[in-house]
Amino acid sequence: MKINRFLISVLVLLILSLLFSCTKDEKLITEPETMEIYDLSYSNSILTWKSSESTRSIVQYSTDSDFLNHTAYSIQGETTNHSIIFLDLNSDTTYYYRIKQKTADTIIYSSIKKFNSGAVSTPAQILKVVYIDVKQGDSELIKTPEGNVVLIDGGYGSYGAESWTGFGQKITLNYLKSESITSINYLILTHPHADHVGGLADVLSDSSITKVDYVYDNMLSSTSEAYIDFLNAITPRSETNYALPELGSFISLDSDQVKMKLIHNKNQMDEDDTGHYYNDCSLTYHLEFKNFKAMFQGDAETVAQDVILSNYPNDIRSQFYKVGHHGSYNGTSRAWMEKMRPVACYIPCGAGNPYGHPHNQTLTILEDFNVDIYRADQNGTVILLTDGENNFTIIREK
Repeated sequence: MKINRFLISVLVLLILSLLFSCTKDEKLITEPETMEIYDLSYSNSILTWKSSESTRSIVQYSTDSDFLNHTAYSIQGETTNHSIIFLDLNSDTTYYYRIKQKTADTIIYSSIKKFNSGAVSTPAQILKVVYIDVKQGDSELIKTPEGNVVLIDGGYGSYGAESWTGFGQKITLNYLKSESITSINYLILTHPHADHVGGLADVLSDSSITKVDYVYDNMLSSTSEAYIDFLNAITPRSETNYALPELGSFISLDSDQVKMKLIHNKNQMDEDDTGHYYNDCSLTYHLEFKNFKAMFQGDAETVAQDVILSNYPNDIRSQFYKVGHHGSYNGTSRAWMEKMRPVACYIPCGAGNPYGHPHNQTLTILEDFNVDIYRADQNGTVILLTDGENNFTIIREK
């Protein structure tokens, strides 16, 4: 009995020690663990359920129970009455899924369940955004419900030699070809660094791209081979309008249903105000499709973000965020996040890059704001689908 009492006393002390060592600021991640769900129901591409506490509606799913690489997020805020409209189901197919509940301190998953999709009802209008894995570089492809195409940056493309740049592969151009894209409405270069312009030079110089209506550029001076080739590839395209877009101007597509507002360009920056002038001059666009919003800021750093917040203090709220400057410590400020409040983000960083991107400082900020993080080096290419009204879906390559 004495031994048993002694062991019990030691166990109690250990438990108390563990409890008091946890502070309110710690992230207590529970994964996986079951949670209680009420009135769970699937019908006609819609999953509904109720929860005991108010959270955002999030569901992970796929046809493979071991790889739930699709995640659907409600565009609406937190609720106890949940509804997800699946945007990409195949008819009469078995899907496996689990419900994800996030609070400030915990992540709890339901057990994996399944449903048969039956007859599928897909919203008529779907906006598609592809965050192309170009390794250590940026490249985003936007395809509107009516088929209009916007391409922002292109990674290193054929101008990169190392593994973390893509070994000189024309990744963006090859992706366009895989999607049978031959015409681009707007091609946007945020700034002339090789990890953004190289792939665009590949695209503009390839005969498979038969039409480019507009090329937008900050027109910063650069003598790099990639940028010179980019400019030379524009010259023979007599139908292409080449311009520096004005602050506050819009790219309006699909009868104004899809709008992209330019909230920053080089005219807002003084070279003496920043140590990374070209980065901080990045063309920065805020996309809006009905109730869905997303941010594209190239490599704009905290200095540029402060300028944007001064000019547009209430115009940057976004559900999805393309993280600035590959997740660098100076690419995302807390003030920026406070105004934007994204649900999820994508960090375009190459595995083994020599800069150490993404930096821990940025990852900490994103985690503190309870943001789901997708990364090029870990998740590959990421596709975002949204109906603009109810939810958006993230499909990760890996």
